[in-house]
Amino acid sequence: MKKRRLLPSLPSTMRGIVCMLTIFSVTLALVLTGLVRTGYSVRSEGWQSAAEAVRRAALCCYALEGAYPESYEYLKNHYPPGINESLYTVHYIAFSPSLMPEITVVRQGTQP
Repeated sequence: MKKRRLLPSLPSTMRGIVCMLTIFSVTLALVLTGLVRTGYSVRSEGWQSAAEAVRRAALCCYALEGAYPESYEYLKNHYPPGINESLYTVHYIAFSPSLMPEITVVRQGTQP
């Protein structure tokens, strides 16, 4: 019984090149898919990092001054949280100097 080859009309060197190009293409597609998924994950978790940065800055203010900041502007000026304000909007509601403020961070163009 004769063996059937997948690419019988090509010489052995050409078959090797076609096989290597196929493996390279599949590997490249898998790597690119992984990079795209990682980018989506980082973007979706970015608001959580921004909210945590604002909370840490508020806690730092409380630890040093004995009171939470009365406004986000005060917090930005004295304890900058270092978030990208062109991407995120911060909703900061202070109830009392001794109570942790309500902090909500949303991406620009979305509702809290």
